[in-house]
Amino acid sequence: MTPNIIPSASKPVRFLIAGTGAIVEKLEKTWQQFDSMGVELHAADIRDDAAGRSVLPESVHFYNWKNPNQLRDLADAAHDEPFDFVYLSTFPDVHIFTALRLDFLAHNFIFPKPVDSNFPSMATLHSEYMTDRAVNIATRSSVHDHYRNKPLTHYLRAHIGQLHSRNGFFKNIKIYITEHKSIQMEFQRRKSLECGMILDLCPHALSVAYEIVPEKLTWNDDEGNTFRRTARSFQVVSCIRARDNLSILHSPNSETFAAIHFRGLEDIEFIPRGAEDVADRLKDRPFDLLVVVGKGVSLGGREEGRDLKAIEMEFDGQTVRGNFDTSALAGVTDKELQQEAERHIDPRHRGLNLPLMQLADSNFAFDNGSENQLVTPFQHYEEAFGIAALLDKAARDQSSQDLLHYRPGSGVPDIVNRCVSRGLDRRWALDEDSLGRLIFGELPGDPIP
Repeated sequence: MTPNIIPSASKPVRFLIAGTGAIVEKLEKTWQQFDSMGVELHAADIRDDAAGRSVLPESVHFYNWKNPNQLRDLADAAHDEPFDFVYLSTFPDVHIFTALRLDFLAHNFIFPKPVDSNFPSMATLHSEYMTDRAVNIATRSSVHDHYRNKPLTHYLRAHIGQLHSRNGFFKNIKIYITEHKSIQMEFQRRKSLECGMILDLCPHALSVAYEIVPEKLTWNDDEGNTFRRTARSFQVVSCIRARDNLSILHSPNSETFAAIHFRGLEDIEFIPRGAEDVADRLKDRPFDLLVVVGKGVSLGGREEGRDLKAIEMEFDGQTVRGNFDTSALAGVTDKELQQEAERHIDPRHRGLNLPLMQLADSNFAFDNGSENQLVTPFQHYEEAFGIAALLDKAARDQSSQDLLHYRPGSGVPDIVNRCVSRGLDRRWALDEDSLGRLIFGELPGDPIP
């Protein structure tokens, strides 16, 4: 499902930025590229001094939502010629409401993660799409999740068939997205973080999982036999939540740390060498996924002041590790495949600007080049909804109802082991040195956010 209206080639692209906070500030290179291409940029916010406004080109048309006259000017600007795109960078709890407010003023919507912190709103939008009723926002929406577009995700997606060929099936996958700075250190973003870490960071982890465990995949072993994944799904096993005991989040039930155990199920077809027909099928073959997210936590020891943004994939025959910050991989030995993957992605990219810059490179047509890309620039709304539904189940699971508390700066291993004492499977217990091996590689010298 992709947006069904593309800009006219004979007119300048008209792009509205709804909300000009911190994420807009990080997208400065995107706005520079848009401006150089003659894109007609508009921006709106509830305050004139929002952080992101300082990086917008001088040519941008700015509107203050709270000024009735400026709000009328915004509506007038799109009355006869709707905006081609709206980027929704408002607070997560009003993303969908903002899109509905702009429904008749824009053709296509780009939602950053989380799509919305109100899951019932997402469910209503999805239901309207599935039943083909009046509210058709979903058919014109795509989702911007920068972890899907990080170089490491691309490299892993490029290698995944070869990794299965060499190492067999998945056994366990662990994805860590933790930050040493607490929410108190980012108090300006407090309203955006009120939804909790399950909605703020877990969508990134699951978006990566959906890419490296694609629903459809074919590979061959060394003997020439063919294996074909035909289906893949995830179920919630347990979800243990925790909270920094000095957290300034206003909602007392919003977590600042979570460890979620998912059970993956895949259907595999087996075709022997030299045969054309399927000889055997593995139905609901299980593997396990652990997602650990949090703020105000450390790695302990020498790495105390570092974030942990990494993945560890255990196959039946080998363990592969990757670091999202450095894009480094360990346990992958096919250098030719790695070089081929690197030709398609600039390792300086952190993933945030890349999708929008790819959109510009494709002349603002969502479909251009998508079929030939391992990881498309944007996520379909339907997949984003599936991830949101999974996380909603996790947050409502019986295991997640009581928050454990931790001191700011506590070590990830310590908190995870406390989660084990609360019901997280013992297989996920960590020792003091277990995370150090995930900190490797060199940070790019000139990163592009």
